[in-house]
Amino acid sequence: MPAPLETLRLFLAIPLPEEVQAKLELLQNSLQRPLGSVIRWVRPAQIHLTLRFLGNVTPGQVSPLEEALRTALAGPRLNLCLGEPGCFPDARRPRVLFIGLQGDLPGLANLQQQISQVSQPWGDNHEQRAFKPHLTLGRTREGKPPPQSLPELFHKLKVAPAAWVATHFELVQSTLSPQGPIHRVLSRYPLA
Repeated sequence: MPAPLETLRLFLAIPLPEEVQAKLELLQNSLQRPLGSVIRWVRPAQIHLTLRFLGNVTPGQVSPLEEALRTALAGPRLNLCLGEPGCFPDARRPRVLFIGLQGDLPGLANLQQQISQVSQPWGDNHEQRAFKPHLTLGRTREGKPPPQSLPELFHKLKVAPAAWVATHFELVQSTLSPQGPIHRVLSRYPLA
């Protein structure tokens, strides 16, 4: 029986500046007390804006993917800022806690659509849901019921203003570990 092909778990994302990560960390800290151990928090340094999760890609496919992204994409820089908190799929059954985004959302949607089209031949994840730009703060732990007061908690939450200019996006390898995912940037693509 042939050995299974080694694959890399990849995604395309816009990274966040350290100042925005610091504001998100403050936000997470304010939520930790009322939510207790129900949420598994994303490390602030790893919070990013996912444009497309590719899933598994073989090492031999990485160079052609990088070349396709380099030659086919040229988007403008994007002015973005933090928006409102929310949950997927909803507040009654939250699996993901997130902060939405504001700013140049039409430009962001256009970039995401271009990236999805160009990178379509690669990876094994072909998302069918509409793109909803967000920054994941945490995920509910398996078997832990979410607090009933989540909508009220979000209503009272004060999100510190944070705006930034997205100047590039990245191709990132994510390696799963017991301590959480380990991210390694494989390549960067500037926005004009």
